[in-house]
Amino acid sequence: MTMEVPKETTEAKVEIIADGKVITPKKEREELRINIIIKGNHIIMGAQATDCDPRMVALQGDLQAAIARIPSFVEESNAAWDISAKNPKSTIAEPKPPPAPVRTASTSTSKSISTSKPAAPPAQKAFF
Repeated sequence: MTMEVPKETTEAKVEIIADGKVITPKKEREELRINIIIKGNHIIMGAQATDCDPRMVALQGDLQAAIARIPSFVEESNAAWDISAKNPKSTIAEPKPPPAPVRTASTSTSKSISTSKPAAPPAQKAFF
């Protein structure tokens, strides 16, 4: 006979105070990726969650500073995604295509129609 051990739920209930508002995450994120890019003393940290736009932050320091900043960066990202997971769509109108060039008929009607083959395009220049 086997006994089933009840699984504990590990739901993170985080309350973040931002501008006087208390924010609790609305849903569990299925996947969360953290990217850290270090070049010299500059750090760029990015977070990406399922169905959310990425978030980025620039820092100064080394790997230890980046690792220490991860928990608060994840909380800030979750709070921002709970308010708006995707950035709003642009309200800028798409550019209109340029007008087509106006073609005019030739003023000379006495030109004869040539039945010879068209001239071959010039050969491509050799650069090497």
